[in-house]
Amino acid sequence: MSTIFINPPFIYNIIHYFSNLLNPEKNNQKEHHDLTVPVVSSGLHILLADDDDDDRYFFAQAVNELSGCIKLSTAKDGTELLRLLKNTDVELPDLIFLDLNMPRKNGLECLEELRQSAQLKNIPVIIYSTSSHPRQVEDTYKKGANLFIQKPDSYTGIKKVLHKVLSISRDELCQQADRASFLIQ
Repeated sequence: MSTIFINPPFIYNIIHYFSNLLNPEKNNQKEHHDLTVPVVSSGLHILLADDDDDDRYFFAQAVNELSGCIKLSTAKDGTELLRLLKNTDVELPDLIFLDLNMPRKNGLECLEELRQSAQLKNIPVIIYSTSSHPRQVEDTYKKGANLFIQKPDSYTGIKKVLHKVLSISRDELCQQADRASFLIQ
């Protein structure tokens, strides 16, 4: 006999998805329309490092719905992320979304390495974590992350937060947000 573990946010998203299919009149059409308008006019390359399969899947789906002109690459942990970035045959991303709690090399360790690398230090890094513990937020701010996003618990929430971030100008994203607006929940 095998045990199956189910990710609660995954179940919530499935229920939410089918609920919307069965009750389309409950959907806010204007909100849905606003979030499907492409937020980027030119090819943006995003790299997501996250060890959770469901989180990578829903992030990719949200990015695809927001704009078909965004290239998304993924890494399953910090070690794979750094290997990809140091590979000279791979196009560097314009933006990195980085989970903190990953095996082998966690997000904070990756952030430190990125900021110490002459080649990689100017790539904007957005922490994308389920936790928003004040200590973690402060540590990532001090180590040079550009923004900190607490992972939303719904698919619609993911789309909203990505729309918000991707609506920020490239120049602003390259600068670290001030402390008061660093954490996006």
